[in-house]
Amino acid sequence: MVLGVDVVKHGHGFRVRHVDAGVPKLGGHSVSFRNGHASVRIDQETYNQLRANLTELSVRRSVEALVAEFQSLPFEPYAPVRRQLLNLLRTTNRIRVQAGFEPVPASYLQLRRRVVQPFGAE
Repeated sequence: MVLGVDVVKHGHGFRVRHVDAGVPKLGGHSVSFRNGHASVRIDQETYNQLRANLTELSVRRSVEALVAEFQSLPFEPYAPVRRQLLNLLRTTNRIRVQAGFEPVPASYLQLRRRVVQPFGAE
C-alpha cells in the first residue's frame, strides 16, 4: 500500500502532518497519526469480533479460562490498546456479575509492553 505522507518542518525537526490512503492495518492493529504522533490500537473489526466472542464466553467459561483467553491475545499494550483491553474486561465482568459469577481480575491483563533488544544484549 502506498501512503501519501505530508511532512512539514517543525522546530529543529520534522513532523507528519497528513497521511492519505486510509488506516494501515497489521496483525489486528491499526496505525494512524494523531497530533503528529503514531497511534496504535486494535482495528475496529477485530475489536468487534473480540467483544462478541468474549461476551458469549463470559458466562460459559471459568475465570481461569477467561484469563487464558485474555492472555492469549496477540496485541502489544500501547496506551490505546490498553484502554480497549480494559473496556473488553469491563464488558465481560459486567455480564459475569449480572449473571452471578465471579469477575475476572484486571491484574491478569498484560498492560505493560515487553522490552525488546533489537540488536541483542551488549
